[in-house]
Amino acid sequence: MTPKKRHLLDILRDEQSRETIIVPSDDKFRPKVNVKAVGAVFIALMVFYFSYQMASSDSPDDSSNTVATAEHYCVKAFSSNNVELARKWGTKLNNNGYNVQLASRKVSSQEVIFELYVGDQTSREALSKTLAELRAMTLDGAQPFAKAEIGLLQKN
Repeated sequence: MTPKKRHLLDILRDEQSRETIIVPSDDKFRPKVNVKAVGAVFIALMVFYFSYQMASSDSPDDSSNTVATAEHYCVKAFSSNNVELARKWGTKLNNNGYNVQLASRKVSSQEVIFELYVGDQTSREALSKTLAELRAMTLDGAQPFAKAEIGLLQKN
């Protein structure tokens, strides 16, 4: 029985070795990557990135934005180193329906000038009527705005 047993074991081992598939080295498992799909994903990511960058650079809230802003003009109606007088005339103009801003400008280390700006427009022509009205205006028997002129609106 031993020779038969050994013979049967040899047959069994031969069958197992025949069932084992030997894979040649060039047919090993490799993931199948579609080059077109990878390229499409790459292009889509690049388009998204650049469109996001362009959209964020057009944002008006961006403090690093270097886009030029439109200039605003006003009528520089009054200039004096007397703040009480500037406030008095500014209040009277405001009561007459004008959009008035009081600003201070440092002329020297010791002197400050207070100026009244009337209106806020993007063009000089839009303020010509306001300029004529202010130059002709008489308040308390005086013409305090006779030397009014159109200029750029100063930012404080």
